[in-house]
Amino acid sequence: SSGINAEYGDSLELSFKFACTKMRTTVVLLVGLLVVAHIVLADDTDGGKGKKKDKKGKKDKGGKGGKGDEGALKKLEEEVGDLRSIVESNIVRVLLGSGAEAETHQCYRICAGDSGKGKTIWEDKGRGKLRTIVDMSGCGFTAPPIITTAVTGDGYQDLFIGQSAPFSLKKDSFTINMLGFASTQFHRGGCGGPGTLSAKQAMERNWHVKYVAVGHTCSDPES
Repeated sequence: SSGINAEYGDSLELSFKFACTKMRTTVVLLVGLLVVAHIVLADDTDGGKGKKKDKKGKKDKGGKGGKGDEGALKKLEEEVGDLRSIVESNIVRVLLGSGAEAETHQCYRICAGDSGKGKTIWEDKGRGKLRTIVDMSGCGFTAPPIITTAVTGDGYQDLFIGQSAPFSLKKDSFTINMLGFASTQFHRGGCGGPGTLSAKQAMERNWHVKYVAVGHTCSDPES
């Protein structure tokens, strides 16, 4: 097995992307309503400027609903402004470099994932090293993201070095190498560790990788 968890990767795009998309759609709809309201208000105003005669020759004053239309229009404008503020407050901010100014490009997205409890494939790579390759293609990144990782499971994963140091980071995958048991004062005090584990034992203990990534999702990362 290549170790790629393509079949089992349960990458879940976080609510930021969904929420922003949903809010942008709502903003577009409200802007459309705003335009329609402007048109209706303009028609009512134009109709109210002059006096129209009915069939009996009487003069009819128009524009009585102008104040109500203006109130509805103002309310729509306020709602659009509120939604725009919500969208802007949820834009991901990325600092590329120590002390750098935050980038707030609309193409940055957050994606969280899990390689799957009981579904993650580990490989023995010799000298106690275990390896798994995590598929995160579902995130839709167009360049290697900024990522934080952790290995969880049903035992001993907390004793091994490497779970928070991803290797071979790509736009759609990364590798985790577990490099063996780390001796601590706790274990030297009488609670012995496992020494090394095989890939089979890691899978029996349901080791799996969780991650949170922030990356670019536009077709051109430089756009």
